[in-house]
Amino acid sequence: MKIILLIIVFSCSLIIGILISKYFKRRQEFYLDLCSYFEITKLSISYSQSKLIEIISKNKASFHTDFYLFLSHFEQFLLKNIETSEFKAYDKLNFLDREEMEEIFNFFSSLGEMAKEEEIERLEINNKKFSDKKDKSIFEYKKFSSLYLKLFIILGITFVIIFI
Repeated sequence: MKIILLIIVFSCSLIIGILISKYFKRRQEFYLDLCSYFEITKLSISYSQSKLIEIISKNKASFHTDFYLFLSHFEQFLLKNIETSEFKAYDKLNFLDREEMEEIFNFFSSLGEMAKEEEIERLEINNKKFSDKKDKSIFEYKKFSSLYLKLFIILGITFVIIFI
């Protein structure tokens, strides 16, 4: 019975470390996808003059799960199938805080309201702003992801040793 309890304690510790590591990974992937989306959108607006809904539907499959989910929800928002209050990506993207999510959503909501040159300029400005967050998320992933995983593995081993 004691061995089963120790295995459970170690497994819980390991799972917590994996979940924290996954948090940093998801955050990094989201910001990487967001910045590459800005580049794709800038090119599409510059050369093919595509509409935003076309850009999203054509390119959303090339992104990771979380950004794909955001783009899918935003696409439904653009098609007027959902209201702002029903935008469910807030719930699914729990690795972003509410302010970050609203900032991203507000930026996406305002796309397509200006002339081509102004849109491109705004995309470049926001790309720089979100690029800083991307760099920060990459740094945090490299620094904290493995740190927390190792920390919780050591914590689990420590509990096992103490209770033996």
